[in-house]
Amino acid sequence: FDKEELLLPLEYKSRFGHGMNQITLGPDNQIYLICGNDVVMPAEIAKTSTYRNAQKDWLLPNPHDAGHDDRVGYILRMDPEGKSFHVIAGGLRNQVDLAFNADKEMFTFDADMEWDVGQPWYRPTRINHIVPGGEYGWRWGTGKWPTYYPDSLPSTLDLGLGSPTGLVSGHTLDWPKRFQQGMYAADWQNGRILLVDLIPVGASYGGEYELFLEGAPLNICDMEVGADGNLYFITGGRGSQSGLYRVTVDPSTEPTSIGPKIHRT
Repeated sequence: FDKEELLLPLEYKSRFGHGMNQITLGPDNQIYLICGNDVVMPAEIAKTSTYRNAQKDWLLPNPHDAGHDDRVGYILRMDPEGKSFHVIAGGLRNQVDLAFNADKEMFTFDADMEWDVGQPWYRPTRINHIVPGGEYGWRWGTGKWPTYYPDSLPSTLDLGLGSPTGLVSGHTLDWPKRFQQGMYAADWQNGRILLVDLIPVGASYGGEYELFLEGAPLNICDMEVGADGNLYFITGGRGSQSGLYRVTVDPSTEPTSIGPKIHRT
């Protein structure tokens, strides 16, 4: 590329980081744009989107949410030339990152709405298996779709309170086999990285997770696999100390488990 060119204008209606979160190259050589719930879907794309007719369905009015339209988080796919854009899936809140596993299946780590804790419509942070045309049911306020809606896809694994950031597939790491299985999910709020083992269930996945790494504070903003095959992550935000870390594994070790399994779904 030898010039700067605007390919797609995206209107961002917030100041809290729920915006144009990440750009990822897929195994199909297409480019995936990860949009949080404060990015308005471009008008030309919205014409053919399944979310164009979304309507509020709230049990209780919410003074904060009343200022928002029916935006939801979504994932766009773009061709390498930047000429064609399609909505792949939506109904998400603030999926900051996505990753593809060894089977070329797409996953995200989606956020919760913290002030919904204790309410019937609370949705914990979650690993989602993203499929084309998938609707994951997140809406503003009390309008979130319950899990029993037949047209709302369930989560792969619920992970409780947290602040999801980076997501890395283990098969991209140059580590011993045990460490190449599953997904590494970063949690900014709790200062930890979880290793999520994906378990095939029918046409999708379930999972279980274990604690891989933690610190206090260790506000992980993002993760990436380096050219040396190791895991790198950066910390910072909200006044916390910023830093760049590299995680390496002793190749002479081959553990059968990193730690006790915490949860399974």
